[in-house]
This record gives sequence, C-alpha cells and structure tokens, in this order.
Amino acid sequence: MVTQACVEDVEDDSLTNNIDVLISEPLGNMLFNERMLESYIIARDRFLKKGGKMFPCEADFCVAPFTDEALHNDKFSKASFWLSTNFYGFDLSCLKDQALDEKFRQPVMACYNGQTQY
Repeated sequence: MVTQACVEDVEDDSLTNNIDVLISEPLGNMLFNERMLESYIIARDRFLKKGGKMFPCEADFCVAPFTDEALHNDKFSKASFWLSTNFYGFDLSCLKDQALDEKFRQPVMACYNGQTQY
C-alpha cells in the first residue's frame, strides 16, 4: 500500500505510518528562508522508517562575503520609514534598529555573471 502525504502536513497527527521514501524540494531561498528545510527534517524524523531513503539527501551551500554600496543604501532607505518621529502622533524611531536588523537579515536573490569585470 502506498501512502502519500505532503511535507506541509508534518504537524498532522493522523499521519502515523512509517514511510520508505521521502521526496521533497526543500530548497526555498538559500535552503533556509522559506523554512522548507526545517519541514523536511521534521518529516524525516516523524515518518521515515529506519533505513528509509530521502531525496535529496544532501545540499551544498556556498557563501562569499561581498560589499555593495548601492544595495546597502537601498536596504537602508527601505527602513527609513521607521525614522519618523510623528507618524499620526506616534514616534516610530525607537523601532529603527529592529527594522534595520530585519531588512539586513533578508537574503538577497539576484543573478551574478561571473564573467563581468568590475
């Protein structure tokens, strides 16, 4: 008998059958942003039989530090709303640091042409 379930159903307590194979596309943005990797691991721990197979079973994650002044300025300007000291009578400036932290934690998704000379 074949049992099917979606990884999104990992919190469904009625799904108790152990499965032989777990197949998913757990990539999201940079493996982490959409929390698909977390759901995939939870599904593995809850449903996969001992010796069961996962596809994919590994991923490569490469990171390279860089600086981009235009990107930095763009992110900073999007958080400048929180500098307001009189937004309908409210001082929002106390939230500026938290807003900046949130903006700068978001992954930047873009294409990069390795052949381009800067």
